[in-house]
Amino acid sequence: MSHRFLKADNREAFNNFPSSIDENDLIAHFLLTPDDLALVRSNRTQTQRLGFALLLCSLRYLGFFPQNLLTAPDNMIHYLAEQTDCDVEAIMSYGQRSDTRQEHQRIIMAYLDFRWFKPSEEQTLFEWLSQRALENDRPSTLFQQASEWLYKQRIVRPGITTLEELVLTSRDKAHELTYKQVSQALDETLIAELDKLLEPNLELGSTPLSWLRRPARGYGANDIVKVLDKLGVVYEWSIDDWQLTNLPPGRSHHLVQIACRSSNQALQLKEGQQKYPLLMAFMADARERLTDEVLDLYDQRLMQTERSARQDLQAHRLKISQALQKVAWYFGKTTPIILNEAEVADSDVRATIFKTVSRVELEDSLRLLTEHQHELDVIHFIGRRYSYLRQFFPRLISTLKFRAYQEPDLLLEALHILQEMDATSSDRLPTYLEDVPTDFIDKDWLKRTVNHDGTVNRRWYDLCVMWELRNALRSGRIWVEHSKRYTHLDTYLMPQEVWQTKKSVFFELVAIEPEWDHRRKILQTQLKIAFQDLNDQLPDDEALRIENGRIILTPYEGKDEPSPLALQIQDLLPHLQLPELLHEVDTWTNFSRHLYHAGNANSRIDQLLLHLYAVMLAQARNIDFKQMVDVVDLSYRQLLWCNNWYVREETLQRATDELVNYQYRQPLSHYWGDGRFSSSDGQRFPVAVRTQNATPLPRYFGYGRGLTFLTWTSNQYSQYGTLVTPPTHREAAYTLDKILDNDSDLEVKEHTTDTNGYTDLIFALFDLLGMQFAPRLKDISATRLFRMDLDITYDNLKALTFHKSDLDLITRNWDEMLRLVASLKFRWTTPSLIIRKLQSFPRQHILTQALQEYGRIIKTTFILRYYISETYRRRIDAQLNKSENFHALRGHIHSANRGKIRKPYPEQHLNQANCLNLIVNAVAVWNTVYMQSAIQHLQSTGQDIAEADLEQLSPVRYEHINVFGKYSFDSPAALTDEGLRPLVVKE
Repeated sequence: MSHRFLKADNREAFNNFPSSIDENDLIAHFLLTPDDLALVRSNRTQTQRLGFALLLCSLRYLGFFPQNLLTAPDNMIHYLAEQTDCDVEAIMSYGQRSDTRQEHQRIIMAYLDFRWFKPSEEQTLFEWLSQRALENDRPSTLFQQASEWLYKQRIVRPGITTLEELVLTSRDKAHELTYKQVSQALDETLIAELDKLLEPNLELGSTPLSWLRRPARGYGANDIVKVLDKLGVVYEWSIDDWQLTNLPPGRSHHLVQIACRSSNQALQLKEGQQKYPLLMAFMADARERLTDEVLDLYDQRLMQTERSARQDLQAHRLKISQALQKVAWYFGKTTPIILNEAEVADSDVRATIFKTVSRVELEDSLRLLTEHQHELDVIHFIGRRYSYLRQFFPRLISTLKFRAYQEPDLLLEALHILQEMDATSSDRLPTYLEDVPTDFIDKDWLKRTVNHDGTVNRRWYDLCVMWELRNALRSGRIWVEHSKRYTHLDTYLMPQEVWQTKKSVFFELVAIEPEWDHRRKILQTQLKIAFQDLNDQLPDDEALRIENGRIILTPYEGKDEPSPLALQIQDLLPHLQLPELLHEVDTWTNFSRHLYHAGNANSRIDQLLLHLYAVMLAQARNIDFKQMVDVVDLSYRQLLWCNNWYVREETLQRATDELVNYQYRQPLSHYWGDGRFSSSDGQRFPVAVRTQNATPLPRYFGYGRGLTFLTWTSNQYSQYGTLVTPPTHREAAYTLDKILDNDSDLEVKEHTTDTNGYTDLIFALFDLLGMQFAPRLKDISATRLFRMDLDITYDNLKALTFHKSDLDLITRNWDEMLRLVASLKFRWTTPSLIIRKLQSFPRQHILTQALQEYGRIIKTTFILRYYISETYRRRIDAQLNKSENFHALRGHIHSANRGKIRKPYPEQHLNQANCLNLIVNAVAVWNTVYMQSAIQHLQSTGQDIAEADLEQLSPVRYEHINVFGKYSFDSPAALTDEGLRPLVVKE
């Protein structure tokens, strides 16, 4: 076995200084204390003093002595030379005598209380690393963790090869520990069943493993039945007996990643010690994944049924309207004949009428009027699809294990009754109404459920149970065993005992008051000040007036024309291909280092980076890999392999974070913002294939279906997050997801959306998380304003209607509100998951009511500020415009194949969205760097550039970037002294 995993350039880097060091680190680690200086000055010559100081600081900074001190960055050497009164050039002759360096290292280690790594400590580090490898066995991560452990133990890091051997042996030990954990459940029977997963099955047309890995492509009845078939197989396995929950979550996730991505042949070739834990982890994950998948499909199927029923109702009403017009025409033709007593005898009336309108036409009209004398509704047309829905519903309720949030639950009782009846093939429910639960049924369903003879109509009872179950699953009122997203509602919240230990840390992080009485007084003061400010400003503000009990806000005039400076800069930017841009940005940021193998293996293909670039570009451009090989000279199979093992949400997000952080460090980006204000918005893309998460939205897709790519944009023109959702889902539920999941250097404290991203609940959560929510509300004048007390009178606001906040409701639920918010802050649960459940709860969960009441107070204060300050309104609009500017860039890049997504599975959609996000950020970074160069050029020519002009610039531009044609990843032949392409300077 090879005992090395680091490449030559990485080994060189780990043995020496980093290529650069920022000012903060320089001051923190290379500022010499008086004691340091006294020790340094005990050396006689400048060379010895400067070399000694550099060794001293390098051990304190790095935890080891670099092999070559001359690799230290210039600013590091200059900083130490200045402090020690030495000539910078003195370092060049240091270490010519090895004894001098060794003696200096001994003195420094004693001074800093470091020691050499001893064989006796190797076993301790090995055991510690083996436990870390259970959580994450990526070699580079383990290497970093080992280095950090050594530093904390005050041990000088040993040689690279020694650490590499320790890392690799600890990974082997982690495999042994994993196998030991699961081997207790491994008997001959289970081993035989696991091996069968890898054997071809003629009935399935593939191996069972491949069959179980394949997601559904749609949400039709047949798709649901196929997933239920898989669940029926998975549920037969005694997975709970395996006790896989004792494995660290990171280990289980790692095993599942490998099992899902490995070929059948590769898994067969693995030794049992590696193969069986992989397959067991896969089966445990498949049980949860398939349970969630079938419930998602069930929800989507019922939504589509409702949509189809509404379309049928509209078509029916149109048909009736047209028929009534014809009846009216008949009436107009026949009535004069009936009333014409002078010219038409009574005996001739019928014959005369039939000459004008035939008997058949009149009979058809009468039948139409008789049939539709009662108004039909959506439920009627849902009923026409009963047989279709029955294709899967009995299987669904008999396969899944439903539980109630609070028992007894009448809906759960109804499910059990239907299960029993389906098992006995009964066609009728019990004769009497009291024999079955009906109190949970909505009145619109109930009137159809009871037959004239007092029995319950099986057809309508089935249907209303289907719809009530859908609603109950959304809210968490009914939960399902072996599910992640449809589990018990309390599992989404931090347990009470954990909450008690986390309180002090939480309040410190969010900087809000622990006691409601204190918080209430602060909110009340803020609200009073805002009302008073509006009252004082209203008479003199031409943009504000009150009409019909509402505040009317006159929009300000905007500016759409690009500034002259922006046009100058655009002319200076070099022209290049998109692949060249991506490669160049990677040379600056090294974002590609985050794209690592899912199995933490080393790549065996040549030109791995070029393949990764090509994969990401293909995804972002919306072209498949067969099309990609036509524009790059790379292998189709190797592109597929790279996409399978390297390109996934977690690696793409880390690479994107690297670009966001690089943008954050650019001087120009700080003219646009401090990175603490962001926005989120959705962009719709049509879908050209069957897929389970695409839905119709005629406004955007006509008769087709599509998806929404949600993105989060900072005020520095970087996009730090993306999600893919069905376009019918309201964006508000997802607003907090990427803000709280943000691992970049951005510290978001304020966020804006359009109206689709707002609810009262979101206002509450933002405030309790220590952040500000500032949406752009449509029809803001219609939004209700709330007061915490109605005693104060505002003379200029008397015409407005105010609503009283229910403070008692907040008081009773204050601690639970905070526990929920802490669960979000500490990433105990995903915000969108709990928000959608709380908002779906029947008659609203008490926690939802309390949060909404709190949110209305925060919302009112915000609205008053919005009215008062035009500057505030402009700031919000400017940030939302940044999101919209990115939409244009994303649409330009994602334009191949008419922009229609052609991937069928949700995981592929998420990867595509993340690739697009990474490429868009790379464009913004490249533009920012070259815009800085262009600004410096203009200033060098004597042009005076105001800060206000810099603030109005945008790096979201693409006129100079070619996304078409043959792709090349070559570096430019000629670069400037700064390592950039020459600007397009016209003579």
